[in-house]
Amino acid sequence: MRASATFSSLSISQQTGAPQLFALAVQTDGKVIIGGAFDQVAGQPRMEIARLEADGTLDPSFTSPFEMTSLGVTVRTLGLDGSGGTFVGGSFMVGGSLETLVKLKADGSVDDAFVEAPALRFSQVAKVLVSGDKLYVATVGSGGLDRLDANGSFDPTFTHFSDASSQNLDFALQPSGSLIVGLDDAVVRIGSDGKLARWRPAFRSRTSETWCVACRLGLPSLSTLKVERPIERNHQSFRAKRRQPSPPRSRPSTFGRSSWAVQWSEVPAKRAPAALAPTS
Repeated sequence: MRASATFSSLSISQQTGAPQLFALAVQTDGKVIIGGAFDQVAGQPRMEIARLEADGTLDPSFTSPFEMTSLGVTVRTLGLDGSGGTFVGGSFMVGGSLETLVKLKADGSVDDAFVEAPALRFSQVAKVLVSGDKLYVATVGSGGLDRLDANGSFDPTFTHFSDASSQNLDFALQPSGSLIVGLDDAVVRIGSDGKLARWRPAFRSRTSETWCVACRLGLPSLSTLKVERPIERNHQSFRAKRRQPSPPRSRPSTFGRSSWAVQWSEVPAKRAPAALAPTS
């Protein structure tokens, strides 16, 4: 389809406070879906989401299902699937209930065939990514990453990943199916099953004393790696913190990867790669 030679600018507004635009998604036909914190687009009522024609004018065939509320609601992320549907993440009022993730049909109405997993309603959805018939979902507040099936339930083959010390989480999907995950102060890789991969980058945040020395289970490091057991569903959390070098101690004789409760002893600096040596 040939792109439009012109694109008309239009205004977004909000009755209370300044409007904000957080998400954009371009359909294969050139139409653009926008999401954020607003209640009007081009002078027409559109609560938090709207669709524009390829020339930038408001698409009258797409209406918002979201409702006015005094709560701080907004659309944070959008994801398009191959059927013309749109996954919407954030926090918004739908049918009198506060939701964090919905799927909309091509006309903007709610697709009732998709029902978000109840556990996701306790955290705001910050990013969604469609991959085939699966949906990756990142939440803020707990730094969590999940994968959902087409009906909105948790994919039982994917282990929930989280970092209790990170308020935010971003991720990118690799061609192999693995994911690179960015935390507040670290970058890690997890496999297509959600578990920490055998990848050991030396990464240190310039604004934090927290190190990401993992995630190669079975190898000692200068830092302590803890993987905590979940309270519900398949779950793992990651945290590796820098500590002062201590006298050499032997590595624990027993090591159970299946227990998900692992702590390694400090090792001498001379045994660590130069990139991981502590600063003076």
